[in-house]
Amino acid sequence: SMAARRKGFLSPIAEEKAQDGDAKVHTSSGSRARLAPSNMFTPPRPKRLRKSKKLRSARTVRDPIHNQIDIPGVCWEIIDTPEFQRLRHLKQTGMVFRVYPSAVHSRFEHSLGVCYLAGKWVDHFREVQPDLEITEKDKYCVMLAGLCHDWGHGPYSHVFDGEFIPSVKARSNDVKDDGGGGDAHGWTHEQASQNMIDFALEKNQISLVEYGLDAKDIVFIKELIDPPKNLRRHARGRGASKSFLYEIVSNKICGLDVDKFDYFQRDRFFTGMGTGDLSINYIIKQSRVKVVDGMRQICFPEKCVRQILEIYRARFNLHHSVYQHRVVKSLELMLVDALLLANDHTPIKGCSTIASCIENMEAYAWLNDSILDLIVHRSYNPSLSAQAVKDLTKARKIIEQMRSRRLYKCVGALNLDQED
Repeated sequence: SMAARRKGFLSPIAEEKAQDGDAKVHTSSGSRARLAPSNMFTPPRPKRLRKSKKLRSARTVRDPIHNQIDIPGVCWEIIDTPEFQRLRHLKQTGMVFRVYPSAVHSRFEHSLGVCYLAGKWVDHFREVQPDLEITEKDKYCVMLAGLCHDWGHGPYSHVFDGEFIPSVKARSNDVKDDGGGGDAHGWTHEQASQNMIDFALEKNQISLVEYGLDAKDIVFIKELIDPPKNLRRHARGRGASKSFLYEIVSNKICGLDVDKFDYFQRDRFFTGMGTGDLSINYIIKQSRVKVVDGMRQICFPEKCVRQILEIYRARFNLHHSVYQHRVVKSLELMLVDALLLANDHTPIKGCSTIASCIENMEAYAWLNDSILDLIVHRSYNPSLSAQAVKDLTKARKIIEQMRSRRLYKCVGALNLDQED
């Protein structure tokens, strides 16, 4: 090839082709020259270094409750997964939309709102009490906990984990031990949220290391979703100096947390029960971290009493007029009856029953409010056993009654004392 270069002066294009291996090129004199493999004369190219993962940037979302909310890039790693997008198909208030037609908002936007408020509250403490030494990692963990706190909800909100799963457990041994020291009769959506975090991170090969988070931070995020009863002894994510962070997403002391701050406002807005922020911003800005019984806790000044009472009053009104509405409760009872009839005859993604999906996050990720349509469709399958056809037909008729508003009748109501 060196002779060919001297004799015919190969063009730059021909030389580039020659570098790819054994090739034939034409010289300027018209003769043909056979080139030897280029690696005989040039050193091998160095291997390209693998580029580091590109970090996602923050994005702004317009929300009807909080106006414009900023979501950091680390949260979009979770949001943009099929498992989290499932929350778009879970109604926030379950069967309430059958009574309040506009209450079709989903767990998805609620989760974004909680994430935003969690970051806002952390930023407030970082500004007014820098001695708390809250880091950016702490903020990310609290925001991710707010984002993922409802990830484990099943179809139609609390009916699934509060009514359906306990009913299945009471009737049979369909739900096995959850491996956590207790049986699945006490299974909660918070446990499913924690399991879904592990499953989604592994399935989608998401690494949060680039954002400065490690394995201990993942433990912290899961603890924030369902805080240990005794933080001093059982908290592993953060020490006693950061105990107040465990009250932001799920406050086990007074119930004032960003989860309730968001859904009180959101549910009031979409049911027409009221608008306004319930002085949430004022309460957040007035809060301070104080030492109580040797632990740092979130406290509120006495001047916030009226605003806090307004929040508790809003909660009472929502339960009285929305969540515990007699028609809503009738629909929920019918829903549970339909799910129980279809449970043994509706396999989901490798699970033989609906209830057993709580043990398999891959199957659980397929469960959403479309379960009723699946039951109706499956009831027409002629290849099923006689018992399956009988049960699914009953379930379908109940669903049809729900949709045509032929509901169970309310016999009466009874106010129970807390002791009862």
